[in-house]
Amino acid sequence: MKVKDLIEQLKYYNQDADVFLNSNYKHIGFTLAFGGGDGVEKENCETVSIYPDDLGCESSQTERMYSEEEVIEILLTFRAENPRYIEEFLEQFKK
Repeated sequence: MKVKDLIEQLKYYNQDADVFLNSNYKHIGFTLAFGGGDGVEKENCETVSIYPDDLGCESSQTERMYSEEEVIEILLTFRAENPRYIEEFLEQFKK
């Protein structure tokens, strides 16, 4: 589905209605993200993704906990490969 197709479908709905993802009859908020090559911006992105904000993990599922060292290693690796994205991510915590 293209962004224009989604917009076309949504124009028939109440523009003031709340939008949620549904999972097991639970309303979940979401975040939009974009992707493509290096330096891509929203206006020239190649893909748009919808990520659930909270999947409401069941107690039977195990969560992976990362040590501080693992988190730093992941961030440094990601930063080396995607410097602009990590700077934008870290910027939100400076406020």
